[in-house]
Amino acid sequence: MIIIGGGIADYKSLDLIRLLRKNDAQVKTILTKSGREFVTPLSLSTLTKSKTFENMFDSETEAEIDHISLSRWADIILVIPTTANFMSKLSIGKAEDLATTVLLAADKDILLVPAMNVRMWLHKATQSNLKILQDFGYLFIGPEKGEMACGEFGEGKMSSPRQIFSYLKNYFDKKDIVKKKNLKAEINVVPYIDVMLVLLIIFMVLSPLLIQGIEVNLPQTDTTKMSVQNEPLVISIDKTGNYFINVGDESLSIDLEELKRKSRVIFDANPEIEVVFQSDKDVSFDYVAKAMASVQSVGITKIGIVTSGYES
Repeated sequence: MIIIGGGIADYKSLDLIRLLRKNDAQVKTILTKSGREFVTPLSLSTLTKSKTFENMFDSETEAEIDHISLSRWADIILVIPTTANFMSKLSIGKAEDLATTVLLAADKDILLVPAMNVRMWLHKATQSNLKILQDFGYLFIGPEKGEMACGEFGEGKMSSPRQIFSYLKNYFDKKDIVKKKNLKAEINVVPYIDVMLVLLIIFMVLSPLLIQGIEVNLPQTDTTKMSVQNEPLVISIDKTGNYFINVGDESLSIDLEELKRKSRVIFDANPEIEVVFQSDKDVSFDYVAKAMASVQSVGITKIGIVTSGYES
């Protein structure tokens, strides 16, 4: 909310409104009687895209109490420019028009932007009113030192629209920080709901495929326990020193290397295997010893010798 006071610096209020609107701020204005001498309601309404309020009693809004509704609507109230006369009225709590009534009824921060001749600003009455208003809690920006419209130089020049805008930006940034500190952390669960919904759909589509099976008629078999006969391995040696290994009813001729290899295979399959050497009575014992050494080298320890046929 901006209250337009009466002073030559009123034209700067239009630049400030442009800056605020450019940054998406909503602005409402109250134009005082003296302010109307410098800017028009049409100019303010065009820039703010909102009605400009002037009168305490408005037939168009008679259902509302303007000085209450306007003060409650605003986040902060500016008086630009704030003249020495306006400061004097506020210091004694005067409520003679819509502007002063809104300020007296306000429950928001009020920012005063002084603009006046240097002598008027430094006058004891103005400085006394300044202290009173500061004690009331009014905020101030400016005035600045510089050349004034009257041609004099000194403190009393109104702050520029950009200075006022920067002040307001910092003001609201601090307000936002305070609000964020007071807010409880909230988790946005909407994305999680979307993910869960997608997973549920996937599960509903795939679950029949996971449960579905193929019926297979398996052949019926009977298993019978095989009996293992611990028959000894018979190795025969004829009188000329030839070696034979008995496999079933057959006798296969082998040399020492093959005997060793076959003995290892048999021993791996049956570590308890017994080996019987059946040798001709005329064979040299050297042939028997070599065969026994080949068999023992693979780990077979149960070894026997017969010289005249073998009986199981």
